Formats: sequence, structure tokens, C-alpha cells
Amino acid sequence: TFPSLEGLLFDTPISPISQSIYGRKELSFSQIRAFKEAGYRTIFLTGCPEPWRQINDTFKFYGFEEIYGQAAIGEKFPNAEKSPWGIGDKWMFKFAEDLLKEAEGTGRPVFIMMLSTTNHPPFKVPDGEQVSKVDISKLPKTINLEGS
Repeated sequence: TFPSLEGLLFDTPISPISQSIYGRKELSFSQIRAFKEAGYRTIFLTGCPEPWRQINDTFKFYGFEEIYGQAAIGEKFPNAEKSPWGIGDKWMFKFAEDLLKEAEGTGRPVFIMMLSTTNHPPFKVPDGEQVSKVDISKLPKTINLEGS
């Protein structure tokens, strides 16, 4: 996850850059700087704990003005379900929705980068959600279901 995230956002092959000697240095080549320089409010949002890979301390050097994670989401939504990876995506999206509503009247555009945590084992359907079963007979025949 992290090498891909850093490569996409900060245009660097160094990973984890946040835990390297460059972790607390401004990155002039960060993709996020373009948004910030264009006047966007830049936000990084994830359901994982903010100290994961030191994102709470380092991402501000790379152009993010605000960083929110498990603690902020959990404070706003105390009943949000948690997993070993943090708070479920459902709550992260609700938090993002509130950020967007808050920004509507300001006239300032917002860039929100969201990192999902739900697609990690153990896989659990969020509280109160129903999931339909998948009929594998409807899958394309090009998918190898037998493992051979």
C-alpha cells in the first residue's frame, strides 16, 4: 500500500519516504503541491491510525494541510465499527462528506485524498450492512476458478 501511495502522491521511488532522512523535508516534486499552489484546501483522510507510517507528522511537509484518521473519525462518530486496521470506510466517507459540506460555502476548492482500510483481512461487512451472495456461475468463463 505505502510504496504505491507515496509513488502516486509524491512522485518518489523512495519508500517509505516518511521514515527516511527525507521524512520531514519539504518535497518540491510532490503532486499535492500543485493543488495547494492552485488554492485548494489539501486533505489526507484515512480510517487508519494517524501515526501509521508517521503520516500525521510527515504528510504536512509534502503539501497536505490537514490529516485526519482513526482518532478524528472516531471522535466525530463514536459508534463507528473498528477493525485491526482502523475505522471502517463507511465512516471515512461520512467524514469526507462532512468536510465537503463544510467547504461548500467557503468558495475554496478542496482536494481530499482518501486511503481505504476496509480491503484488508479480516474482511468484515460493516455494521448494519447487507451483502448479496455472488453467483459464480454468472462470472465470465475466462476466470480460472479451479486454480489450474
